[in-house]
Amino acid sequence: MAKQFNDVSSRYGAPMGRREDGRLETDIRHYVRLFRVRLDSGGYDDGGAYGGSGQPLFCAIDDDGNRQFTRAAHRTQAALILDIPTLALKNPLPREGRYNAQLYGDAILSGRAPMPQGVTEPDVITWMQRCGARMGQAEDMRPKRLADLTAGA
Repeated sequence: MAKQFNDVSSRYGAPMGRREDGRLETDIRHYVRLFRVRLDSGGYDDGGAYGGSGQPLFCAIDDDGNRQFTRAAHRTQAALILDIPTLALKNPLPREGRYNAQLYGDAILSGRAPMPQGVTEPDVITWMQRCGARMGQAEDMRPKRLADLTAGA
């Protein structure tokens, strides 16, 4: 398995985590790599930096070398927290299933999934739109008049 990170060197032992480098470029298609950081049983990544324990740790790196880290239950949640639309990802989010951007966003907005810490309802809506979600689709399909309800009867 390929190494995820370069080795760290410190005279006082492993550093606490890794440095984030600038803002991710998320407006270019297939520009960002988002992956789960492999941590050993002691909480260290393969380069020797301490990542701790708890929820999985995710890293996003764009082609310019900028990187961001977050803790999330799954990759789709990490993309939401870091505001990375699926089209910006080299490996897009699933098109189907519970980790699909639209289904996950809908679950948050309807209260069926918890709102990630630091994320607001407008953040979720904006991220879903950037992912290409069809917003308001159910509203558009409703009958406009009472007569439409009885037309097929």
